[in-house]
Amino acid sequence: MYVTAAINCVKEAGFDGVEIHGANGYVIDQFLKDCSNPRIDSYGGSHENRARFLREVVAAVTNAIGGDPVGIRFAPLNSFMAQKDSNPVALSEHVANAMNDFELTYVHVICNDFDDVQKGVVVPIFCEHYNGTLVVNGGYTKEEAEETISTGKVDAVAFGVPFIANPDLVKRFELDARLNTPDPPSFYSGGARGYNDYPLME
Repeated sequence: MYVTAAINCVKEAGFDGVEIHGANGYVIDQFLKDCSNPRIDSYGGSHENRARFLREVVAAVTNAIGGDPVGIRFAPLNSFMAQKDSNPVALSEHVANAMNDFELTYVHVICNDFDDVQKGVVVPIFCEHYNGTLVVNGGYTKEEAEETISTGKVDAVAFGVPFIANPDLVKRFELDARLNTPDPPSFYSGGARGYNDYPLME
């Protein structure tokens, strides 16, 4: 599934790259976190075992299309879809080190919990243990992003919600313009509202 999607995107559709979704309660995240992985075989228990599926997916995708067009996203603290881990710091350290075995374009880390259930600090763990390009995400303002990047500890800050509400976000940032107010109930709702009706700057 992952390999087919990656090949279709990069080799067939001409995408510049793909991001493997290892976050937010989806299948890789379910293997990684001990709350959802009660397995007693080689895919459960230790960090090494719980990360086995992750490694297999990353290896398969990079073998198919190379590492240059591949990034991956993690959310060690995010409890979305009832996901939690008893030791997200140790999990972050293991995952960060594991990704050093692959020549990925970047690792993308959500630094907080959408539902504000799990507390902790994981970005410094990735800064310390991951040797490649590090992208972070999680409610940053423009000013916070600039300050974070200026420290030299991360390479980029990604924006999600601000881009949904502001299709011209880059231009607004350039001009320090006011941002549109997001409408979370319309996110991913399946209807037309909230997709292309946020106003552009005049």
